[in-house]
Amino acid sequence: MIKKKLALIIISLDECFAQKGFSGGGHKVTKHLIEGLVASGKFIIDIYCKKSSAKEIDGINSITVLGSNNFKNNLQTCLKSENYDYILSSDILLPFANNLIHSNSSKHKSKNGKNKFLQQVLKIYNAGKIKLQEKNIPRDKAVFTVSESLKNDYLINFNLDKKKVFVCYPAVDDYSEFMPSAKKDIFTIGSMAGGGLNKGGYLLLFALKRLPKTSKLKARIIFPKFHKALLFKTMINVLGLKDKIELLPKQANMQEYYKSIDCYVLPSLNEAFGLVVPEAASNFKPSIVSSTTGVRELIKDGENGFIFNRKKFPVKNLVDKLMEVENIYFNDNEKFMEISKNAHEISTKLDWKEFVDTIIDNMVRECHCEK
Repeated sequence: MIKKKLALIIISLDECFAQKGFSGGGHKVTKHLIEGLVASGKFIIDIYCKKSSAKEIDGINSITVLGSNNFKNNLQTCLKSENYDYILSSDILLPFANNLIHSNSSKHKSKNGKNKFLQQVLKIYNAGKIKLQEKNIPRDKAVFTVSESLKNDYLINFNLDKKKVFVCYPAVDDYSEFMPSAKKDIFTIGSMAGGGLNKGGYLLLFALKRLPKTSKLKARIIFPKFHKALLFKTMINVLGLKDKIELLPKQANMQEYYKSIDCYVLPSLNEAFGLVVPEAASNFKPSIVSSTTGVRELIKDGENGFIFNRKKFPVKNLVDKLMEVENIYFNDNEKFMEISKNAHEISTKLDWKEFVDTIIDNMVRECHCEK
């Protein structure tokens, strides 16, 4: 078999192959994309990126670091000197490449504001990003998305040909054996918060504040950029939640973290997928997810996890769902264990090879030189 030449464009190899702790979901996806392309044995792969301390990776022909300044122009210059059969971009939207997309479009985020006023503010704030995405969205290449909702985002907002947009769900790395745990006196939820409003960390704080005093729920919240958590810590203190929340930095061992909780909460406003949910599921931990996340497509409320309405009265709806799940845990623990086992099936049905094969099988073959 004659191998095809493939150029893979990414932001950072260092983030994909992080030496300490976990990488973000998008970086994990790119890492498995690289490993899957190598494992297929079908390509001679050259990687072009903005950042990498690695000089070589097993199975990769070359790694070219172009830096952030003038990246696109420098990239096109490099590509013109080669005759690639395929160009595939992950993390960076490029008009001359097949694109793997990990995040919602700026158009979608602007429309997804809480009210008409905020939507207009976001539209103005994101105007530059929207214009750039409209310019760079490929019209004659394949677009790969990590969920059906993300696919619909780009189909609707950029009027793409639906025959060239494909869904490839991410998978998880490991699966745990089922270890039934004794019901505890405290119901522990896990979550991950960022510095902005998009991930829903502050929404979760407001929901925890509104729980009844009889609630036995506590939270272990990871704040990856812990040195930037001052505002979040201040809000915890202002809301009087210091005894209810354990705030954690980036975790070196996520498996141990998942084992320490009973249920994961993903309260994001915009989340293309939400890889933490199947990761938690692989450890037999069900999740409460918002109705605006891509991973909700895999959840059947009350069967293998839980969904709360994020669009109207999100704080109240999250409070109600937290109370519902806590009640199941304490008063019908057998049902909670059944839901936990059903959640595990989410993770076992996802497959990295299928993810990569979807991309390989549907890449549009076209030389890049004309653009």
